[in-house]
Amino acid sequence: MKAIATVFFAFLIPAACRADSLTVMGRVDCGAWVEARTAGAAGSAESLVQGVLNGLSFGTGVEFWSARGVPVSRASAMLWIDKYCHENPLSSADTGAIVLFEQNTGWHPKA
Repeated sequence: MKAIATVFFAFLIPAACRADSLTVMGRVDCGAWVEARTAGAAGSAESLVQGVLNGLSFGTGVEFWSARGVPVSRASAMLWIDKYCHENPLSSADTGAIVLFEQNTGWHPKA
């Protein structure tokens, strides 16, 4: 168990990624997400996803957790990211969170 946690946390070491002229720190790729969730050691990754969802709500002014009057639990959001990562293994959990936000709220970035 300690070995799995150590490997997982190695993925969380800040590594800068460039995306649309923004630097993003600490991304979790879908492979690391699935491994961590399977091992029951995904607390940090889950907090990252929750932070992305909350940040999108704050930044856009659009409600996520009760969008359209339907409450979304943290567990449901994480299960959605599980499915996203299984279907998009070369993506990342934070990208999945953005897709979830868009699908749940109907919000899309302005072109």
